[in-house]
Amino acid sequence: MPRITVADFEITPTAASKFWSHGIDAEHVSAVLDHPRIVIHNRRGRAAPYVPLGRDE
Repeated sequence: MPRITVADFEITPTAASKFWSHGIDAEHVSAVLDHPRIVIHNRRGRAAPYVPLGRDE
């Protein structure tokens, strides 16, 4: 898959609530974009077409 540049990243209240249910806050999610990461296709029927995977620190 070609390298993906993230132009806009929005955390909706629904997404923030789901993150929180897993013990993750929105700041840590956003911090992933500041570090090396990979981006994969999300599963069908999900809110976002891609998922960034990486570390927040």
